[in-house]
Amino acid sequence: ACPMYPHLRPTGSSQPNSSTNRSSSKERGPFERCRAYPHGWHKSILGLVALAVASSPAWAVLGGRPGQTENQAATGTAVQTACGQLGPAGGVAGTLPALQQQLFNRCRELVNTANEIDSPGSQTFPLDLTEEQLAAALQQVAPEEVITQGTMAVETSNGQVTNIGARLAALHRGAGGFSASGLSFIAGGRTLEPAMLGATMPVDGARGGGAAADEGFSKLGGFINGTISSGEKDITTLEDGFDVDAVGITAGVDYRFSDKFVFGGALGLTNLDADIDRFGSSTNPVVNGGKVESDGFTLSGYGTYFISDKYYIDGIISLGKNDYDITRSIFYTPGPGGSGTAAVVTAATTADTDSDQVALSIGGGYQGGSGAATWGAYARLDYLKVEIDSFTEAGAGGLNLFVDDQEVKSLVSIIGGRISKAFSRHFGVLIPQGRLEWHHEFENDSRSIVTKYANDPFDTFFISTTDDPDEDFFVLGGGVSAVFKGGTQAFIFLETVLELEDVTNNVITIGGRREF
Repeated sequence: ACPMYPHLRPTGSSQPNSSTNRSSSKERGPFERCRAYPHGWHKSILGLVALAVASSPAWAVLGGRPGQTENQAATGTAVQTACGQLGPAGGVAGTLPALQQQLFNRCRELVNTANEIDSPGSQTFPLDLTEEQLAAALQQVAPEEVITQGTMAVETSNGQVTNIGARLAALHRGAGGFSASGLSFIAGGRTLEPAMLGATMPVDGARGGGAAADEGFSKLGGFINGTISSGEKDITTLEDGFDVDAVGITAGVDYRFSDKFVFGGALGLTNLDADIDRFGSSTNPVVNGGKVESDGFTLSGYGTYFISDKYYIDGIISLGKNDYDITRSIFYTPGPGGSGTAAVVTAATTADTDSDQVALSIGGGYQGGSGAATWGAYARLDYLKVEIDSFTEAGAGGLNLFVDDQEVKSLVSIIGGRISKAFSRHFGVLIPQGRLEWHHEFENDSRSIVTKYANDPFDTFFISTTDDPDEDFFVLGGGVSAVFKGGTQAFIFLETVLELEDVTNNVITIGGRREF
């Protein structure tokens, strides 16, 4: 049975393997045996063990100290529990295997520092830190950086659905043949759609769709759309702040089977880079930075059905795979009176893993107009499920982490409307437009990420918790496109996200297109 969780049964060998920096869901071996999915049981048992250890005169409480965040407290409790087990197993005598001994040395220093602050017991190897600095040191050995993976997985899916959505929007307005004009922009994971302002909108205000759209166009069509995304998230008590940039491209081919039905397939490629912000003092930062990079592809099927010239139904299904490279920076410095075994604790961990995802989107809308003015209303439901494989870090010796499988789910409803009007000028046509959307998140609740120190033979798992996502927010945008004589087109588009916490979104987009 598991040493920490007797109600869970082993599924692998009795000793962990920390020699690799990657562990797939099929090759986790002993890491499977003590998975703490019954979170209530896990926290209760871990807390009882830590309380029993802390009750000894040689230990102070390391987790749950004044001023600690939830994740710092969970890390402190896990460190103290592991230390209490490693010590009598050979840590105090210095006879553990090298990486296990490193883990014990680091955890003993942290526990002795708590002892020094509270003055209850052993203070042989304290770091001479204040309460605030001790909390920062615990943050350095916590796994909160991996939370960024979930955010990146959602943004990858959003970018590809956006590119296909731009093609569907073009079909609604009567586009046919092949197009390479769909350039979209995203900020903080929120979609901008300047792509089709002038590229596919009828300049005389006419509406496309249905039989009217079929005239003059080949039944076979295609597109190449791109996304350029940038955003930032502020640091919170549970999650690090970071800046994220992404580039995605989607190419597809579709066929008009009838006046009312178009169906196609698409391939999408995405690259994302997230730089984790450094936060805190230079000697004992709360967060010392890091990086998460992702490359992925998606295969999608999409279609639209015209109920009439004014009403339509859309659908998208996507399957995708992403690879992640994760770098986590560890750095904390003992005070002048510290007597730990390391002058400075510093390391850069590396790890890689991958994920599989499925995305579904279904919606419908109305489009109308009068003269040179056009307007429309639409609604859709987007579902996303991402499964991220477990992984083991390398590069930090005893402080390497094993991170269990993660699952990310999202179910979002979008209700929106748009309006535009064409104005004829001597140089061409100007088409201003505005857009407002309401987004509501149903399922992307706070996640619990299960982690352990890779070189802990007792498999002391602990949990890091993410922020609750914003349930409701609004997207407001406006812009203008110009269609010049000779076919040259240009646009400028501004958009902002309203009522979204911890994310800044103010974007100006400029672009153009020329027909040959």
